[in-house]
Amino acid sequence: MRDYTCFIVDDEDLIIQRLELFFHELSLRDRRFHLVGKASNGLEGLEEIVKLKPDIVISDIVMPRMDGISMIEQLKPMLPRTQFILLTAYSSFEYAQRAIQANVLEYIVKVPLREADLNRALDKAAGILNEVKKKEAEFQSLNVSVLENKYRVRKQFQRADQGRNSFAPGIGFCQPHAVSFLSSQLPLLHCRNESV
Repeated sequence: MRDYTCFIVDDEDLIIQRLELFFHELSLRDRRFHLVGKASNGLEGLEEIVKLKPDIVISDIVMPRMDGISMIEQLKPMLPRTQFILLTAYSSFEYAQRAIQANVLEYIVKVPLREADLNRALDKAAGILNEVKKKEAEFQSLNVSVLENKYRVRKQFQRADQGRNSFAPGIGFCQPHAVSFLSSQLPLLHCRNESV
């Protein structure tokens, strides 16, 4: 089971305290989520999040110095894997529309702030982060496989080139026939490599 680092951004001290308590209580029953930092406005949040690179950011929308959506829009290109959850006391369509455009994972009304909503949003974020990690591992494995195959083919051709004027015991015929055989196999090897 993987651990997830979380960061909260809100200008209301009461909400920050409530979220800190939520994460403390959550850590007693679900050790996956760890609160690593907090900020009281979007600008401070931006600076700290870039340093800490948390997996999940929970942020208010309306804050002094920089709003939550503007902060997220600036963070997305730098931290494409980070999942963002927005909290708001406003049910404005404009905010919801901007949140969708910023590719925010969840949009939660914070008055009243329900733990069930936070738990659901954190579980959803964890699921997405697991999928991203799984796809990255699959891609890395494919990349290694392609590189290994290229290396093997290159070695075979180097051996064939070294044995041009000698008998090719591994194949069972001498140089001109070996080169002809290998040349006839090149398109097959090339096609197999491209399909990977």
